[in-house]
Amino acid sequence: MQIASVAGTPLLRKTPRSFDLLPKMGAIYEPGRVVVDRDRITGGGVTAGIDFALRVAAEIAGEQVAKAIQLGLEYNPEPPFRSGHPDVAGGVGHAGEHLEPAFGAGCAV
Repeated sequence: MQIASVAGTPLLRKTPRSFDLLPKMGAIYEPGRVVVDRDRITGGGVTAGIDFALRVAAEIAGEQVAKAIQLGLEYNPEPPFRSGHPDVAGGVGHAGEHLEPAFGAGCAV
């Protein structure tokens, strides 16, 4: 997040991450796993990093190359739960809220 702003000038205008700190640096939350804004591409979440890389590959080398890379990775995500983003998690809460009661003090994320 340190690179999101340099000397008060935002490097990101739109971002898929909704961290409290980013709006303070001038970034605007944009829903999505990968957000293209002008000449910048950002990704949010762990598997969105793969989505991000595939999007960049498509921008550089074309959609067919990106699809071939995706096939090579056998990247076909099927998450077991629909709780990977605050907009759809239904009040699940952060993992740290559940770890300590289940495993004892010091296990919070």
